[in-house]
Amino acid sequence: MIRKVLLGIFLLVLAAVIFLFYFAWRSPAFYEGNIECKFSVPPMTMAEYDSISQTHPRPFIIEIDASKKDPKWGKVLFYGAAHTRDKNDPQIADIEKRWDSFDPTLCLVEGRPGFLVPGLMDPVEKFGEAGYVYKLSRRDGVEAFTWEQPLDSEITAVLKKFKPEQAAMFYILRPYFSNIRFGKPNNPNEYVQALIEKRTLHPELQNTIKTVGDIDAIWNREFRGNDKNGKPIKDWRETSDEYGLPLWLGDVSAESNFVRNEYLACLIVTLVKQGKRVFVVGGSSHPVCIERTLNLELR
Repeated sequence: MIRKVLLGIFLLVLAAVIFLFYFAWRSPAFYEGNIECKFSVPPMTMAEYDSISQTHPRPFIIEIDASKKDPKWGKVLFYGAAHTRDKNDPQIADIEKRWDSFDPTLCLVEGRPGFLVPGLMDPVEKFGEAGYVYKLSRRDGVEAFTWEQPLDSEITAVLKKFKPEQAAMFYILRPYFSNIRFGKPNNPNEYVQALIEKRTLHPELQNTIKTVGDIDAIWNREFRGNDKNGKPIKDWRETSDEYGLPLWLGDVSAESNFVRNEYLACLIVTLVKQGKRVFVVGGSSHPVCIERTLNLELR
């Protein structure tokens, strides 16, 4: 009897593992093809973007048919969303309508939507608009990639202008700052401690920050008083990146965004010139920042 029970449990566990292996989502891969671009008109800096950040439309949508410039080239539709995790947000229905009309052959999503069990977890509630586009790609058999470059490559670029401790502080806390607008974790210390080791794998960031206590010490040393606009700086546990980050964290964030936008523009141009119909989703600032670059390269 006991053997039958144990066998039943084993078979149930095996069935669950097989189900998860075949049906659970895995993060979209990084694009591994060769991409190199030299732009005569680069993306906007964040200082340039800040001057229009309150006035541009949200969502901000770019659609370019590059075949009008070269018949061998494809198209791009970039849906720059106001970040949402509300599955009833009108943007979600709009994204699907535009996706169906555009009929992409490849899609690029911001970030790396991770583990998700279809039917048990909602992609928008879990991963926002990027999760929904990833869902559409899986539904229609469309090849999907993250438009991010590997983190080590981004960090290497940022370290050209900032100290390792500054970069480590930003990259450890970036996921926390980005997600707190959707709800504060029950235990911020545990949330961030889990990020420290995997966000400091870059050789120059190792041994910079090891514990939440180290983060607290740096915050208390560097972020007392007021920010550049004269507003009191909150504890990092209460800080969101929705309206910018304080002092040099804001500068690191701006450089990170420029590096990301430059890579993103290059990736889009590369794929469109291969003849792909590329559907892209990201926060609304990204298409605003790279619009002038895409226009020059593809129109």
